[in-house]
Amino acid sequence: MRKEELLSAVWGEVRDIALFGFGRQGRGYIAELAGLYRVAAIIDNGKAGGEYNGIPVLSWQEFRRRDFAGKIVITASGRAHREITEILMGSGLLALRDFMDVDMFLAFSNWYKDKRLVLGRVAIPVTERCTFRCEKCMVSVPYIKAPVHYSCDSLCADADMLFSRADYVGVVQFFGGEPYLNKDLPRYIAYLERKYKDRIGIIQIISNASVLPSEELLKVFLENGNIDVRFSDYTAHVPYQKRFDEVQALLRARCIACTVERFGWLDMGHPLAEIRMGASPEEIAAHMADCSGRCQTFSGGKYYFCSRAWGAEKAYGVKLAEGGDWLDCAAASKEDLMLFHVGLMRQGFSPFCGCCRGFDCGIPLEPGVQIAASRKAGGGDASGMPAISRPL
Repeated sequence: MRKEELLSAVWGEVRDIALFGFGRQGRGYIAELAGLYRVAAIIDNGKAGGEYNGIPVLSWQEFRRRDFAGKIVITASGRAHREITEILMGSGLLALRDFMDVDMFLAFSNWYKDKRLVLGRVAIPVTERCTFRCEKCMVSVPYIKAPVHYSCDSLCADADMLFSRADYVGVVQFFGGEPYLNKDLPRYIAYLERKYKDRIGIIQIISNASVLPSEELLKVFLENGNIDVRFSDYTAHVPYQKRFDEVQALLRARCIACTVERFGWLDMGHPLAEIRMGASPEEIAAHMADCSGRCQTFSGGKYYFCSRAWGAEKAYGVKLAEGGDWLDCAAASKEDLMLFHVGLMRQGFSPFCGCCRGFDCGIPLEPGVQIAASRKAGGGDASGMPAISRPL
């Protein structure tokens, strides 16, 4: 039995679910999930007590005492996702049998239930330009030779292409570069809100808070209640504390919520380095599953399985495998895109994963170290060694 057939047999008829994780991102999924399934509880050890939209919020220990025969869906990301997975496996539950990541669940279960293509999160680069030159940038932005802002027209055309396939996207995440540098960002957000508001859970913007948002952008934030603003704090290595505080204060003065995240980085290895993460397709597929980065990226009509692969192509001209590392959205069917999104591509893995150490590499790096500072200290090389960041 093929993996997708096995998953269909186990998850295809699911009706009762519990959600594990109640952060801002998790809340973005609740409306979509509650409209399709019976949500028995929201599990969050740090926010237990009370209800949310009539759904009880429980600790894991409280939930375990209840009689529940459904499946658990993890609605957290990054380090929180890994910690939840460890809790569930430590309690004797098995991945894909008893619990599943929300991204895979939304795509897979909705497709086999009523042929709807629902994607948990899609990352969209809005610019290749940045205010910083982080040597270990996860998407190699400082090494792109002629970085550009993506125009509103091109971004809107991509959105039309994406939503010609996807029926719903839980999180549309903007990244760069520094998104606030792109002056077309307000018009692009307004376009998405006007045309696809009912098909997007939240719009999430990842910024380093080094650029003051324009009045036009602030107005767009205020007019749309589903904007999730996140600031990555690199003040430990970049002297911009005053501006960092100023940007936060500006948003909060307008009653615009924002979240500050301090990241630890992991050494994934340079895209051109001689790294082999498996001697066989089966080993690379297993490594890809252990990473669980969930960084699917859409840009220029191409649906990339990982944003790091997008960056490697842009910065170094790395030749990526069509059908394995990326998919032509215009040529792909909705089912093709669903299977690719959950990692069930034709050969069973993304070839780029074979030269990337992944989230589970366990090799820490200092976040935000600038290229010039590293050269002065005698570290690094001319090409840099990009890494992926994750919340501490």
